[in-house]
Amino acid sequence: MHEHYHDVVDLDPFGTPVPFADAAVRSGREYLCVTATDTAPLCGAHFESGVRSYGAVPRNTEFHAEMGLRVLLSALVRTAARYDVAARPVLSHVSSHYVRTYLRLESGARAADRRIEDLGYLDHCQHCLWRDHEATLVADPVDDCPDCGRSTWTAGPIWLGPAHDAGFVREVAAAIPDGFGTAEKSRDLLETVADELHEPTHYDQHRLYERWNEPATAMDEFLAALRAAGFDASRSHYGGTTFKTDAGVAAIREAVD
Repeated sequence: MHEHYHDVVDLDPFGTPVPFADAAVRSGREYLCVTATDTAPLCGAHFESGVRSYGAVPRNTEFHAEMGLRVLLSALVRTAARYDVAARPVLSHVSSHYVRTYLRLESGARAADRRIEDLGYLDHCQHCLWRDHEATLVADPVDDCPDCGRSTWTAGPIWLGPAHDAGFVREVAAAIPDGFGTAEKSRDLLETVADELHEPTHYDQHRLYERWNEPATAMDEFLAALRAAGFDASRSHYGGTTFKTDAGVAAIREAVD
């Protein structure tokens, strides 16, 4: 890859793709496609390994799948920026035991700088599930949760920008041949991804109701209540009970009560 240029470079190694990322960025002209199967380091379950491999602090949260995706995107965006290349995610998903992303590449220092602006840090409370994020290169951790007063965790730098381009995702879905054995499953996944909000974390509805000591309601009814309260809300592809919203935990509780 250091010696030849390609329109599309696809990294699908065993484990982490990081050892091949520099060569892939230098070789790719249009798209860089990357798979990572080392999900435990990415999501913070193997903390030290995640720090070593990805140059970021991952945290093992209830949105661990998305944490892994955004740690991977951060590493790839920073790698591309070293070569004055802007890497913009146009499709990303976490399926089975791997993370997969497709990035559109654009040459130029200014374009790379714009991607760096979407990196930042995320604060999270393991007790009440409060979280907040800030696009910044200088971490300013929150010591105590503003909702419950417990100590918080900080992760970063992670990718805080959109992990997909809805138009691109729908074009991919439309191009899947009917003869593919996984066509229906793939289209369902892509439809969910395309409709996802661009919030950098997701919630698990059942996890929230466990905290509230109440039985969970139907997901469609739950999301409708959030929208009726004036918030954006969407399902997410990370699981059947996961969703995204611009509402905080307290606001979610009030909206669906």
